[in-house]
Amino acid sequence: MKDMPAMGKRDFDISTSRTGDSGRDFLEQVLNETQRAEITGILAKQQNAITETITVRRAISQELRKLLTGGTPDRQKVIALGRRYGELDGEMSWLYATAFAKANRTLTDAQRAALTKLRNLDGYKSAEAYIYSRPLTEDSTCLTQIISFPRRSDEE
Repeated sequence: MKDMPAMGKRDFDISTSRTGDSGRDFLEQVLNETQRAEITGILAKQQNAITETITVRRAISQELRKLLTGGTPDRQKVIALGRRYGELDGEMSWLYATAFAKANRTLTDAQRAALTKLRNLDGYKSAEAYIYSRPLTEDSTCLTQIISFPRRSDEE
Protein backbone atom coordinates (compact mmCIF):
# COMPACT_ATOMS: atom_id res chain seq x y z
CA MET A 1 0.00 0.00 0.00
CA LYS A 2 2.58 2.58 1.01
CA ASP A 3 5.48 1.03 -0.92
CA MET A 4 3.91 0.46 -4.32
CA PRO A 5 4.23 4.05 -5.63
CA ALA A 6 7.89 4.02 -4.56
CA MET A 7 8.80 0.84 -6.43
CA GLY A 8 11.77 1.48 -8.70
CA LYS A 9 11.90 5.23 -8.04
CA ARG A 10 14.96 6.87 -6.54
CA ASP A 11 14.55 9.59 -3.93
CA PHE A 12 10.87 8.82 -3.42
CA ASP A 13 9.76 9.77 0.08
CA ILE A 14 7.11 7.79 1.92
CA SER A 15 5.48 9.54 4.83
CA THR A 16 6.68 8.00 8.07
CA SER A 17 3.19 8.34 9.52
CA ARG A 18 1.48 6.70 6.54
CA THR A 19 1.75 3.15 7.83
CA GLY A 20 0.75 4.03 11.37
CA ASP A 21 -2.12 6.29 10.35
CA SER A 22 -3.45 3.82 7.78
CA GLY A 23 -3.16 0.92 10.21
CA ARG A 24 -4.98 2.85 12.89
CA ASP A 25 -7.71 3.87 10.45
CA PHE A 26 -7.99 0.29 9.18
CA LEU A 27 -8.52 -1.02 12.71
CA GLU A 28 -10.65 1.79 14.12
CA GLN A 29 -12.68 2.99 11.16
CA VAL A 30 -13.06 -0.01 8.87
CA LEU A 31 -13.14 -3.21 10.93
CA ASN A 32 -15.85 -4.24 13.36
CA GLU A 33 -14.99 -5.47 16.86
CA THR A 34 -14.72 -9.16 15.90
CA GLN A 35 -12.53 -8.45 12.87
CA ARG A 36 -10.35 -6.06 14.86
CA ALA A 37 -9.82 -8.70 17.57
CA GLU A 38 -8.70 -11.20 14.92
CA ILE A 39 -6.01 -8.80 13.67
CA THR A 40 -4.85 -7.42 17.01
CA GLY A 41 -4.76 -10.96 18.44
CA ILE A 42 -1.81 -11.75 16.19
CA LEU A 43 0.56 -10.01 18.61
CA ALA A 44 -0.11 -12.35 21.51
CA LYS A 45 -0.05 -15.42 19.26
CA GLN A 46 3.38 -14.60 17.85
CA GLN A 47 5.07 -13.59 21.11
CA ASN A 48 6.92 -16.88 21.60
CA ALA A 49 8.11 -16.87 17.99
CA ILE A 50 9.30 -13.27 18.30
CA THR A 51 11.21 -14.05 21.48
CA GLU A 52 12.87 -17.08 19.90
CA THR A 53 13.64 -15.09 16.73
CA ILE A 54 15.58 -12.59 18.82
CA THR A 55 17.55 -15.42 20.43
CA VAL A 56 18.27 -17.06 17.07
CA ARG A 57 19.36 -13.81 15.41
CA ARG A 58 21.65 -13.06 18.33
CA ALA A 59 23.20 -16.53 18.10
CA ILE A 60 23.76 -16.15 14.34
CA SER A 61 25.39 -12.76 14.89
CA GLN A 62 27.63 -14.04 17.65
CA GLU A 63 28.75 -16.93 15.51
CA LEU A 64 29.46 -14.75 12.47
CA ARG A 65 31.28 -12.12 14.55
CA LYS A 66 34.03 -14.69 15.01
CA LEU A 67 35.13 -13.66 11.51
CA LEU A 68 35.89 -10.16 12.81
CA THR A 69 38.46 -11.51 15.26
CA GLY A 70 40.04 -14.01 12.90
CA GLY A 71 38.03 -16.92 14.22
CA THR A 72 36.07 -19.50 12.29
CA PRO A 73 32.32 -19.65 12.72
CA ASP A 74 30.62 -23.02 12.84
CA ARG A 75 29.06 -23.30 9.39
CA GLN A 76 26.61 -26.04 10.36
CA LYS A 77 25.48 -24.08 13.41
CA VAL A 78 24.83 -20.96 11.31
CA ILE A 79 22.90 -23.00 8.73
CA ALA A 80 20.85 -24.74 11.42
CA LEU A 81 20.08 -21.42 13.09
CA GLY A 82 19.17 -19.94 9.71
CA ARG A 83 16.75 -22.78 9.11
CA ARG A 84 15.15 -22.20 12.50
CA TYR A 85 14.92 -18.49 11.75
CA GLY A 86 13.09 -19.33 8.53
CA GLU A 87 10.70 -21.63 10.38
CA LEU A 88 9.90 -18.91 12.88
CA ASP A 89 9.41 -16.35 10.13
CA GLY A 90 7.10 -18.77 8.35
CA GLU A 91 5.13 -19.34 11.54
CA MET A 92 4.61 -15.61 12.01
CA SER A 93 3.72 -15.14 8.34
CA TRP A 94 1.13 -17.91 8.74
CA LEU A 95 -0.42 -16.11 11.71
CA TYR A 96 -0.71 -12.86 9.75
CA ALA A 97 -2.00 -14.51 6.58
CA THR A 98 -4.65 -16.59 8.31
CA ALA A 99 -5.86 -13.74 10.54
CA PHE A 100 -6.16 -11.32 7.64
CA ALA A 101 -7.83 -14.00 5.48
CA LYS A 102 -10.36 -14.71 8.22
CA ALA A 103 -11.16 -11.01 8.59
CA ASN A 104 -11.32 -10.64 4.80
CA ARG A 105 -13.98 -13.36 4.51
CA THR A 106 -16.30 -11.31 6.72
CA LEU A 107 -15.87 -7.87 5.13
CA THR A 108 -18.99 -6.16 3.88
CA ASP A 109 -19.17 -4.31 0.57
CA ALA A 110 -19.02 -1.02 2.50
CA GLN A 111 -15.88 -2.14 4.33
CA ARG A 112 -14.24 -3.18 1.05
CA ALA A 113 -15.01 0.25 -0.41
CA ALA A 114 -13.53 1.90 2.70
CA LEU A 115 -10.38 -0.21 2.32
CA THR A 116 -10.01 0.76 -1.32
CA LYS A 117 -10.28 4.41 -0.34
CA LEU A 118 -7.79 3.91 2.51
CA ARG A 119 -5.25 2.42 0.08
CA ASN A 120 -5.21 5.72 -1.81
CA LEU A 121 -3.86 4.12 -4.98
CA ASP A 122 -6.47 5.30 -7.49
CA GLY A 123 -5.06 5.05 -10.98
CA TYR A 124 -1.88 3.29 -9.88
CA LYS A 125 -0.96 0.26 -11.99
CA SER A 126 1.49 -2.27 -10.61
CA ALA A 127 3.68 -4.62 -12.57
CA GLU A 128 2.86 -8.31 -12.25
CA ALA A 129 6.21 -9.15 -10.65
CA TYR A 130 9.27 -7.33 -9.32
CA ILE A 131 12.83 -8.18 -8.44
CA TYR A 132 14.74 -5.67 -6.36
CA SER A 133 12.00 -3.08 -7.03
CA ARG A 134 12.37 -3.43 -10.78
CA PRO A 135 9.39 -4.65 -12.78
CA LEU A 136 9.92 -7.98 -14.49
CA THR A 137 8.55 -8.54 -17.96
CA GLU A 138 8.19 -11.66 -20.03
CA ASP A 139 11.39 -10.77 -21.85
CA SER A 140 13.41 -10.13 -18.66
CA THR A 141 16.62 -12.11 -18.82
CA CYS A 142 16.81 -12.90 -15.11
CA LEU A 143 14.64 -15.57 -13.57
CA THR A 144 12.80 -16.38 -16.81
CA GLN A 145 13.61 -20.03 -16.24
CA ILE A 146 11.79 -20.17 -12.90
CA ILE A 147 9.05 -17.55 -13.17
CA SER A 148 6.15 -17.97 -15.51
CA PHE A 149 3.93 -15.00 -16.11
CA PRO A 150 0.18 -15.62 -16.09
CA ARG A 151 -1.64 -14.93 -19.30
CA ARG A 152 -3.63 -11.74 -19.18
CA SER A 153 -7.30 -12.06 -19.97
CA ASP A 154 -6.89 -9.72 -22.96
CA GLU A 155 -4.35 -12.12 -24.51
CA GLU A 156 -6.55 -15.22 -24.40
